[in-house]
Amino acid sequence: MFSPCSVHPYKSKVVSAAELVGVNGGTLFLIALENPPTCGLDAETDPLLNAWRGINDAANGLWGSALSEWYDIIDDWDGNGITVCYSDSYSTVRLAAAIMLGTLLAKHEYIGWGTVDEMVNTLLQLQWDGKGYYKPENGNWVQIYKVDHIGGFIVSYDIAPDGSYGVTSFRPNYETLLNGYDMDLEYAGPLPTNAETTLASLIGSIPL
Repeated sequence: MFSPCSVHPYKSKVVSAAELVGVNGGTLFLIALENPPTCGLDAETDPLLNAWRGINDAANGLWGSALSEWYDIIDDWDGNGITVCYSDSYSTVRLAAAIMLGTLLAKHEYIGWGTVDEMVNTLLQLQWDGKGYYKPENGNWVQIYKVDHIGGFIVSYDIAPDGSYGVTSFRPNYETLLNGYDMDLEYAGPLPTNAETTLASLIGSIPL
């Protein structure tokens, strides 16, 4: 019998690690988001988990809890993106998820639109137009051309030499998730966009 997996055998790190330790992949990922590598002694939740929790709380009418998650995210918003303690780069999917939560709260008048609008303005600048700057891990900024990614949203970014948002390497170091079973990159070279980030960004940029 034909199996698509025989043609495309790629599995995410979450799935592969979960199979090795016999744990549900979703559970394993949530544990990793709740206990990411820390900067110093103070543990902090990954802002992606704050956003997901807040969206779920809002959907269930738990507005106080949703608001609390939003304020945790705001602590990590620096005007250009959502910071995480284990990376010098910004993650677009974390920004998009924060916007989704902020939009729900603003529409129900629990917060104003100011910060949400700032986030959306940044998000709209992260759509790839075919060329831009790229900075590999521990490397220098270079210009790249990736016309097959036009229209997608940059996966991770930072401020490039020309003041625009350039592509960077954002590789969360979830040692508690991977437990030493890290995987090689599925593609060689810079990939400015991917489907997951683009879908989240499209949802984030459209009023809910």
